[in-house]
Amino acid sequence: MRIAVVDKEEFQRRILILLLESIGEEKVESYASLEEISNQFHNEDIVIIDLYNFEKFQIVRDSKPFVIVSAQERHDKLLADSLSNGADSFILKPFTKEGLEQAIKDAKLMKETTI
Repeated sequence: MRIAVVDKEEFQRRILILLLESIGEEKVESYASLEEISNQFHNEDIVIIDLYNFEKFQIVRDSKPFVIVSAQERHDKLLADSLSNGADSFILKPFTKEGLEQAIKDAKLMKETTI
């Protein structure tokens, strides 16, 4: 599966890439913003996007990837809004291998059931 990581913080992107690679994911792309990749979102199966980039989310929604929103803190209203506006799941920072692995498994399962 192709995974895109979108986070304004380079450190967070690097952590996610290392964790994704440690659970066996190989096709991972990393971007600082949605603008950076607005024309490339036609192949991603999963997009992990930080909550603050989510406002520009329609760019990716049209290509129908599974979307995981990441957030530094649990902002219940913002997370609820993102879920009601098309996000499929969320994961909190700091990321853990187990939490990320579960989110990816959920994404793969959901993609399989919608095919």
